[in-house]
Amino acid sequence: MVRKNAYLHKVFLELRNFFQKEKVNGEYYMNSMKKSVWARGTSVALTLTTSMWLAGATLIMPLSVSADLISDLQAQIAALTAQLAALSAAQSGGAAITSSCSFTRDLTVGSRGDDVTCLQNALKSEGHLVYSGALGYFGNLTKAAVAKWQAAHGVTPTAGYFGAKSRAAFAGSMTGGTTGGTTGTTGGTTTTVPSGSGLTVSAGAQPAEALVPASAARVPFTKVVFTASADGDITVNSITVQRTGTGSDSGLAGVVLLDENGTQLGISQTLNSNHQANLTEKFIVKAGTSRTMTIGGNRAASSVSVAGEIIRLAVVSVDAGSAKVNGSLPITGNGMTMNTSLTIGDVSMARGPLDPNSSQSK
Repeated sequence: MVRKNAYLHKVFLELRNFFQKEKVNGEYYMNSMKKSVWARGTSVALTLTTSMWLAGATLIMPLSVSADLISDLQAQIAALTAQLAALSAAQSGGAAITSSCSFTRDLTVGSRGDDVTCLQNALKSEGHLVYSGALGYFGNLTKAAVAKWQAAHGVTPTAGYFGAKSRAAFAGSMTGGTTGGTTGTTGGTTTTVPSGSGLTVSAGAQPAEALVPASAARVPFTKVVFTASADGDITVNSITVQRTGTGSDSGLAGVVLLDENGTQLGISQTLNSNHQANLTEKFIVKAGTSRTMTIGGNRAASSVSVAGEIIRLAVVSVDAGSAKVNGSLPITGNGMTMNTSLTIGDVSMARGPLDPNSSQSK
């Protein structure tokens, strides 16, 4: 009996040492030599298990210590055998990584963050990125992998820069084709990534908190990124904005919509009794591209007493006609502090002495 226990213990040690050698940087792999070892280990385990059943009467000893040892070794051998089977299945074509990412910015060499990690995992799942080190930094290897991914998905140019076109293509091709979207976390903010066709609405890089003097116009409060899927242009008909925060409606004379260049679209809209303004100036988002729009505010005159109040503007709904709107609303920018002590300077126009044509009206 002592010899049998010693033999079982030897087999267990052999299998344990095998697994310790197989684990490298948290990743398991198996080559042809290891496959033969696995087969040998499995055969030994099965033989031992069969022998134990056939010679059960012999293995049951009066000494409880010997019985416990045998039971413990049997359990550990069974566990190791199961791990070997799982390892074999993974190496013969295990499930690919399913990656659902949310991107609110362009990614390029030097970028860091959770969104970079998510992108790298997705690239690895498609075989474009072969790398087993730490993730989260966009380097030259990631750039080359993005270029391969762009070529595979028809995104041009294939420069390895993950911009608006790539984000739109990614949303349509790498979310698994589910309906209703998937949820991801980037930078601590939970957003919904759309699947299929439609318009993606996501938060942009928000303007910094600031003091807003009286009578200031087109002050940026909230940035929103609108991304159209690759299957067609999308027209945004209207955006509903709601005033939030501890401030009052009287602090704002109106709410405006600004494009990428800071140009105002349409006219200023006042807040209604629900603290909302409906911006109805239409704009088009081309297929496979993104537009970053800004919700701005016009401050009331200094006669309105709102000093120190903090106002935020949130996008609570988007009307894109028949197109599906995907995203997590509301999207709220940083709080802006109303100020009444600062003044906006005046500009007085005067004709200079070197004016070549004094008859023209400037």
